[in-house]
Amino acid sequence: MKSKVASNRWATIDVGTNSVILFVCEIDPKSGSFVTIHDDSEILRLGEGIEQTRRIKKSAASRTAATIKSFSHKAQQLGVPTDQIRAIGTSVFRQSDNSDDVLNLVKKLCDIDIEVISGSREAELSYLAVCSDEIFRSHLGENLVVTDVGGGSTELIYHQNGVQYNSRPIGAVYGTDRFFKNDPPQQTEIEAFSKHLETVFADHPPPENTSLVGIGGTMVNLGSIKVALQKLDQDQIHGQTLSLDEIEHQIQLFQSCTINDRAEIPGLDPKRADVILGGAVIVRHLMQHFGTSQISVSTKGIRNGLITDQLFPDLL
Repeated sequence: MKSKVASNRWATIDVGTNSVILFVCEIDPKSGSFVTIHDDSEILRLGEGIEQTRRIKKSAASRTAATIKSFSHKAQQLGVPTDQIRAIGTSVFRQSDNSDDVLNLVKKLCDIDIEVISGSREAELSYLAVCSDEIFRSHLGENLVVTDVGGGSTELIYHQNGVQYNSRPIGAVYGTDRFFKNDPPQQTEIEAFSKHLETVFADHPPPENTSLVGIGGTMVNLGSIKVALQKLDQDQIHGQTLSLDEIEHQIQLFQSCTINDRAEIPGLDPKRADVILGGAVIVRHLMQHFGTSQISVSTKGIRNGLITDQLFPDLL
C-alpha cells in the first residue's frame, strides 16, 4: 500500500472545546506507517461558558492563539515544514456565534488557518484512528462503536454501509456548566444530568453485542486513574479496559470530593478536576445505553486519524 506523501514529518494541531493538542509524527516512506515524535496537550477551555452565551470569550481565544503559536514553533523545531502543519477545529467552532473572530485572531498571530471540520468528518477521523490500530482491528467484525466524550459534544461512530455517526451537543464541560452548581455536586444534580442524557441519546437505538471503545481526554484520564499514574504514560493506558463497576466507583470518588481535593487524585490531570465527574457520568450512561459491561481505552484521536487519512485516503 503506497502512501501519498513525500516529506517525512507532519504535525497536526487539534483545537477542541477543552484542550489543544500538538501531534508530530515521522512517516516511513517505504511502508507508509508513522511513528509518534511528539504528542502533547494543553487544557485551555476555549469553550468555557459557551453553553450559556454561544460566544467564545476573548480571554480564552487569546490564550488559545498563544498556545497555537507556541505549538507551531515547537513543530518547526522538530523538523516539520510550515506547509505540513495542519490545524483543525471541532465542535466549539461549530457551536459558537463568534468563531470567525477566533479564526481571524489565530491567522493574524500565527499565520495558521484553522480548518473547522464538520461533525461527520470528525467522526470519520475518530473511527479511522481506532480501526487502523492493531489493538482494535480484531473488533471490526463486531458491532464496534467508538465514542469520544469531548468538552462540548459526544460522538458515537460505527461502520454500517459506510461510517455512520451521531453527534450530541453535550460533553464534559457543557454538562458541568449546565448541571453542577455545587462543589461537590449534589446527588440531585447528578440525577438531573443523567436524566437529561437519557433524553439526549434516546433516539439512538443500541446495536446488539456492542464493543465500545472510548477516545479523548475523559477516557484517557479515567484509564490513568485506574492505574494511578503519577505521570501520563499513553502506553500504559492504551488498550486497557474499564468495567462498569470501575466507572461507578470513580463517579462515587469524584462526587465525594471538592474540586481541589479531586485534583489530588493519582492519575487525574488536575486541570480536568472540575469536569471529570461530568465526563464519567456520560461514559456510564453510554455503557448502560449500549448494554456493555466494559469499555476499552484508546489514546488515539482525530489527530492520528488525520495523518492516516492523508496517507491512505481510501482506507475506509
